[in-house]
Amino acid sequence: MPSMTLNGGVGMASAYAAVLNDLSTTTRSIAELAAQMLQLLLQWKQYPASIGMACELLPLLKVLVSYTGNLPDCKMAVSDTAYGYLKRDWSITEEHIMAQSLAGLLQDHIDYHTNPIILLKDYVEHAYPHLLDGPSDGNTASSIDASNHPWLNHTTFPVFYKTTFAATIDLLRQFDPARYSSEEAIAYLTDLLSLWHQHVDMIHQKSSRTLMRVTLQSSKQFMEQFLKAGFPSLDGQFRTYPDQVVAALKIMQQGTRLLQTICGELKAYRDTSLARQVPAIKKLLEMIVFRVKAMHGHHNVLGAFWLGNLKHRNLAGEEISSQMPLERINDDEEEEEEEEEEEEEEDTAVQTKRPRLDSDAPASQASSSEHASQENDLEDEDDEDE
Repeated sequence: MPSMTLNGGVGMASAYAAVLNDLSTTTRSIAELAAQMLQLLLQWKQYPASIGMACELLPLLKVLVSYTGNLPDCKMAVSDTAYGYLKRDWSITEEHIMAQSLAGLLQDHIDYHTNPIILLKDYVEHAYPHLLDGPSDGNTASSIDASNHPWLNHTTFPVFYKTTFAATIDLLRQFDPARYSSEEAIAYLTDLLSLWHQHVDMIHQKSSRTLMRVTLQSSKQFMEQFLKAGFPSLDGQFRTYPDQVVAALKIMQQGTRLLQTICGELKAYRDTSLARQVPAIKKLLEMIVFRVKAMHGHHNVLGAFWLGNLKHRNLAGEEISSQMPLERINDDEEEEEEEEEEEEEEDTAVQTKRPRLDSDAPASQASSSEHASQENDLEDEDDEDE
């Protein structure tokens, strides 16, 4: 094969000619030829001079991967290529182009990784916390993760957050219990619940209307899918693996608690697009409560389930009187809006009654009583303002 030139012109043309000649004489399979072409194109992956060109190369690589039968090594090569582009210092001036390009590269990096859950955990457990705990300079990446995630900063965080949240939902949609053993299926669902909870928990550290909207929309999709695919699998393993199922439900409880709090905090916003999402979220939270109750009834441990009132807390974990108007989450709300909210205190006052679900899956009723107070208290909220 002729040597590569800087712009890839002569070398690329000669290489293609060699492959085309091979196609006319070889008896190898399409998968083998696709793998050969993929390796050929990967030799030129460093040549794109702009992020736009890089984003044009990746779809071609992905098509070739599909013809190889999605071989793990070939998929990982695409993931590594996307990650390499994510780490490159591109000159981007248009914000919308940057956001679209970063989202596409990150999605390919996750989708074609051989272990996407591990990759997502790295973002939500390390990269995001390091960024949010660091300086609030919008264009400065976390010093700890600057080398691994140079494009992750306070300005681009919503793009990364939305993309990794969507990837978590996609993994749940792809869940097929037939591909896993019982314990592996529970562990897989537990990991996804943990990723969902950690995404929702980011609102504690960085709250804005944009993140609120992404959190509500994505959580709605996640809960809908989990009711369809996750709960049937957990229900089927409840009696055999009670401790593991209860551990998964505990994580779900933490996420539903946060969503209840977020829905309450939204009363302090005058954003109709956010407020319109609250009824659907509350309905899903209610469906989860009834689904867990049905699971306990099905396995004759209904005594471990009850509903109770929970104290009303804000996102900071501070207890709030149900007669007091909720404070805004955003620190940068304009003073004029604060004065206007005080005038409408009676309209924004919230009186909540929070049922609590404590659940366990013990082998005996005695152990059910012992652990009931520590298990899931998934909340349901009757809101008088709706």
